[in-house]
Amino acid sequence: MTGQLNETVQRMDGDGKMSSDMRNSLENIKTITDRFTVIASRMESIATDPQSSADIRKTLHNTAQISERVNHILGGDHQIRVEGDAGLLYNDTKNSVGGHANFKVYRRDSFALVGAEGIGDGTKLNLQYGREGKTVTGRFGLIRGKFGVGADLFTHNKFRLSLEGYDPNDWRYRLTAQYQLRPHIFFMGQFTRPMDRDDGGNYYGINYIF
Repeated sequence: MTGQLNETVQRMDGDGKMSSDMRNSLENIKTITDRFTVIASRMESIATDPQSSADIRKTLHNTAQISERVNHILGGDHQIRVEGDAGLLYNDTKNSVGGHANFKVYRRDSFALVGAEGIGDGTKLNLQYGREGKTVTGRFGLIRGKFGVGADLFTHNKFRLSLEGYDPNDWRYRLTAQYQLRPHIFFMGQFTRPMDRDDGGNYYGINYIF
């Protein structure tokens, strides 16, 4: 019986490819684990730093207040509403941290978006017009200060997905995924390519939607 098992294993392994593939898989798992450890420690250092925590809380509070006041001002027109989001992202490729804040002013199924990203690490303007569909929301305008287009899917679900392309002279492509952890709080992953651009890399963090 033992001899048959050894023979089977040798046949499966062949020229060692199976062992090599297994080692590569384990190395990839270790790399991913190490990366998330770095991300967690980086986010922890930001969260435990009193000044950083105070700045984040102040930004979220002020952003939410602005949205609430605008909605109150527009309260007489039920066709107009304001939504916003703000958060913090860590780029594990370039070891940098930046904040973002955006507002959407809706009128029926169309909206204008104004905001900024990369706050604290080279702030860039977002200024876009879009239209909300049943399954896909399309928008165009300035993305990080460059002309671009974007599409948002599952915009009112726990899992949300966005695809963007911007800067026609030097195209960049961005995929953003969000998953709701608690009411209004989402874990966010953002992946910008090519990697060698100034904003290229893998971003992870928290987004607050209100």
